[in-house]
Amino acid sequence: MEVIAIQKSALDGMKNELKALLELTENATQKYTPIFKEEQWLDNQEVCLMMNITKRTLQTYKDKGLLPYSKLNRKNYYKRSDVQALLEADSRTILPKMDLFTNDNEEIIAHKEMITQLRSRIESILKNYRPVMNGEIYLSGEDVCKLLHISKRTLQQYRDDNILPYIQIGGKIIYKESDILTILEQNYISQKTSRL
Repeated sequence: MEVIAIQKSALDGMKNELKALLELTENATQKYTPIFKEEQWLDNQEVCLMMNITKRTLQTYKDKGLLPYSKLNRKNYYKRSDVQALLEADSRTILPKMDLFTNDNEEIIAHKEMITQLRSRIESILKNYRPVMNGEIYLSGEDVCKLLHISKRTLQQYRDDNILPYIQIGGKIIYKESDILTILEQNYISQKTSRL
């Protein structure tokens, strides 16, 4: 098994980006509250992924008493703290190979760039997300005002003059994004090549 050591400043930079990503995703999803607050329990697959080992190696750790576990019916559970303690224990015998990654390392730089791109994409999704119905995006009056840089009163005038098509359901008025684009394209005046 291989372990890669990362310089603390490189790890801190990645941690800060991940914290920012977590804050963004909390706005889009309901916060998960774990059932077991004091200790997190992991199953075989989670431990194998965390330690980057096979199930057979995990069985050897259990057989040798290196990793305590709890058995319910046929399923084994491990305390996260026990797994972390094993990872931190005697790195020379369990984890022989180590590499040092610094902030200048290509892999660290690539990972930081990916995290930054992911953060930008999530921010964009949260800012611009509109639900789609039957392949059509519907906008509110406020959205149309922002899109066209007009006031609510001007939007009302466009509706009264039948300039913009709209849908009214009860007291709610919505606009098809494609209709707005069509109106803009129909009223597009191309650049004239010669001056008078």
